[in-house]
Amino acid sequence: MSKGDFSRVEQDTLAQVAAGAHMLDVNAGIPLADEPKILADTIKLVQSLTDVPLSIDSSIVAALQAGLEVYQGKALLNSVTGEEERLEEVLPLVKKYGCAVVAISNDETGISEDPDVRFEVAKKIVDRAKDYGFPKLRYSC
Repeated sequence: MSKGDFSRVEQDTLAQVAAGAHMLDVNAGIPLADEPKILADTIKLVQSLTDVPLSIDSSIVAALQAGLEVYQGKALLNSVTGEEERLEEVLPLVKKYGCAVVAISNDETGISEDPDVRFEVAKKIVDRAKDYGFPKLRYSC
């Protein structure tokens, strides 16, 4: 993909849709590559092949933004974490593009084995989302 060859993406998209996929997770995490451009190009290609909704998946905020900019429809953003810096960068994108999110209760210390700590991180994410004025939140555990 970093060299412009998206044939594998096309093959995988068609195979997964033929197998009954109801959503596709799109990630372009290639070391030392221009992930924002590659993710945007991948999303455009996948959307030209199918109308199955996409989950835009990256740990790079600039890549998430590039993907959301080209996405046609309501995306699912994978993922929002409880890391303070990431919340500050990702929640404005969620608000701007009106996407749904997968939230993962990890923070700067990782994913705790203590369920009470995980709950507090999840609560932090929800509280911060409310601070950004999200009118409707759905929870699934």
